[in-house]
Amino acid sequence: DRTYSVRSIDSRDELFRDELPDQIESVAIAPDSTWVAIAHGQRLTIVNLAERRVLHRHTIASTIHSMQAINADSLFAACEDGALRRISIIDGKVTLSIACDPQPLSAVKLSPDGNTVAVGGTNVASILDAKTGRLRAKLPQQTTIDTLLFLDNGRRLLTNDHTPRTRLWDLDSYQYVGTLEPFDFESNIVASADGLRLCCRTYGYHLLLLDARPR
Repeated sequence: DRTYSVRSIDSRDELFRDELPDQIESVAIAPDSTWVAIAHGQRLTIVNLAERRVLHRHTIASTIHSMQAINADSLFAACEDGALRRISIIDGKVTLSIACDPQPLSAVKLSPDGNTVAVGGTNVASILDAKTGRLRAKLPQQTTIDTLLFLDNGRRLLTNDHTPRTRLWDLDSYQYVGTLEPFDFESNIVASADGLRLCCRTYGYHLLLLDARPR
C-alpha cells in the first residue's frame, strides 16, 4: 500500500495521513516516539509526530527492506544491495555502510544495550558491532531471514528463515543452541521487552504465546 496513517494508541484518533509515490517497505519509530520513518522505494520519509507533519524526505542509494531506530537522530537500514547503512534522519547522510551480503538484506535488529546489531540476509545472519560495524560472527541459515529477535536480555538471538524451525543462538559463543518447537506462523514474531516471552499469529488465526527463557 502507498497510503499510511499515524494513530494515537490511547484515543485511536488519526494524527496524520499521507500518500507516497512508492509501496511502503518498512517502518521504524524513534525510541522516544518523536518521529516515525517510512521507507518506500529508494526514499525515506520522516514524520514529526508531535507536529503532525513531514519533517524530511531523503533519497537513499538502495531500497530499504527493514529498519531499526538507534536513537533520536539515526537508524539502521538493511538494503537491497546487501549493505547495512546507518542513516541520519536529519539530513539523510549515511554515517556507516557495511557490505554484509552479496544478496539483498531482509532484516535488522539492535540489541537492548545498543552495542550489537544483527542483520539478516540470504542463508546467513551477520552479527556486528553497532558502533564500528566490525563483523563479530556469521550464523548460517537455510533461506532468507525474515525475523531477528534478541532474547534473554540480549544474551541470545532468535532467527527464522521461512522454515518451520525457529533457531536460537548463544551470543557469547555464537553457537547454535537449539530450536523452538516447529510451528507455522503467519506474522512476524514479537518479543517482550526482556526477551523472555514471544507472541505470534498462526495460520489458524490463533495467538501463540511462547516461553523463551533458557532451560
